[in-house]
Amino acid sequence: MAMQASAETIREMEHDMVATARKLDQISERTLAAVHSMSDWDDSHALELAETMKRVAKLTAQPVEQLQRTAPRLEELARLLDEYEGISIGRR
Repeated sequence: MAMQASAETIREMEHDMVATARKLDQISERTLAAVHSMSDWDDSHALELAETMKRVAKLTAQPVEQLQRTAPRLEELARLLDEYEGISIGRR
């Protein structure tokens, strides 16, 4: 099954990836803010919860970095598709 790529579709994907990265960053920031708000909790369960939340916040770092690295590549692909669509080979 063939799929026709368009520059517009690729730019939409890039926009979605940037938005996803932004949302993941917000999740991480809010999670860490929650951890900081628990700083005066001193029982073992609270400490365990804080450590778990810190790990969750760190888990977002790699996907965010990957999404941020990929977005410019998608824009480059869209630009190349724009150029390719503008070329007429053997058309009269």
